Amino acid sequence: MPAIPQMDKPERYLHKITTRLGQGRLDRVTRILNDMRPAEIAHVFEALKPSDRAIAWPLIDSDLRGETLVELNEEVRRELIDATNTEDLVDAVESLENDDLADLVDDLPEA
Repeated sequence: MPAIPQMDKPERYLHKITTRLGQGRLDRVTRILNDMRPAEIAHVFEALKPSDRAIAWPLIDSDLRGETLVELNEEVRRELIDATNTEDLVDAVESLENDDLADLVDDLPEA
C-alpha cells in the first residue's frame, strides 16, 4: 500500500478550502476559515488563486480580517484591501493594536 503523503496544517487547510470552494460549499469554507488563526489564513490566502480569494475573503469574520491583513504579504494585502468596501475595512481594522495598524497604514486607501 503506498504511503499517504503527510501535509502540514496550512496545506491541509488549503486543500480543504480549495476543495470546498470548488464544490460551492461556502458554509464549510466559512467554518474552516473562522476556526483558523490569522497567520494560517494568510498562508492559505497567499496560495489561493485571486478568484478564490475574492470568494473566500468576505466569509471571514471582520475581527479576523484585520489581523489577517497584518499577516499577509504586501501584494495580497493590497489586493484584498482594494476589494473591500470602506465600511467593512473600518470594521476589520478598528480592533487592531496601534503597532499593527501602523503596519497597514501605507496600504490603506486615503480618506
